[in-house]
Amino acid sequence: VHNTPVRLQATPDYGSRFAGFYDGSTLLNNQADYTFPVVRDLHLTARFELQQYSLTVTSNNAALGRVEGSGTYKFQSDATLRATPNPYCRFVAWLNAEGDTLSRDNPFAYRVEAAGRVTGLFAETFYRVTAAAQPAAGGNVTGGGSFSAQTPQKIELTAEAKAGYTFSHWRIERSDGEPDAANLSADNPLTLVSGRIATDYHCTAVFEPIRFQISATAEPEEGGNVTGDGLYEYQTQVRLTAIPAAG
Repeated sequence: VHNTPVRLQATPDYGSRFAGFYDGSTLLNNQADYTFPVVRDLHLTARFELQQYSLTVTSNNAALGRVEGSGTYKFQSDATLRATPNPYCRFVAWLNAEGDTLSRDNPFAYRVEAAGRVTGLFAETFYRVTAAAQPAAGGNVTGGGSFSAQTPQKIELTAEAKAGYTFSHWRIERSDGEPDAANLSADNPLTLVSGRIATDYHCTAVFEPIRFQISATAEPEEGGNVTGDGLYEYQTQVRLTAIPAAG
């Protein structure tokens, strides 16, 4: 009926917003609840648009690395997040605003469904230096530990021989497969790294037992023979036997 009021209501789905009622390309009203009098035939279209949300992407520490991906995105679109660690640092994970891990992928396709904040978690790279004695009874070693690759280091190892042993050399093994992955050094203390550490090291202090010369002779020489002389290690039991000559 002419001039009869008509009420139109538009309800957007989650992630969408109402853009307006249109007659063809003409916007009649942008209110989701629209009442108007009927004066002619109409074909109206309720238009909806995807919501756009702001995504903020930050680094937990700018000194460790930087991130990309902040911006405005349509609902359920994928934001590409990228993390670039600074030298001697490493990327760990992407965290949501509550601190929960979203992904360890880099880059990471983050599905935007609301406004939010994502943090790229970076950490310093640490390497371990371990030291051991060979044999264990031969001596003690000091030094080693866990060291940041970001901070220049001077790492020293010291070998101290126990009684009856002497320090021989260090056997140095790197975990990165470099051509010099097995090195020897007679330095003590050993300066392993003077600068930035870039791999794990395992160092073995090799100790050698001290050998003592035991000499035994008969006097007078024609009076007999003595057996048991020779080289002996520390605290080894030595047995000397005197064999008298006939008469």
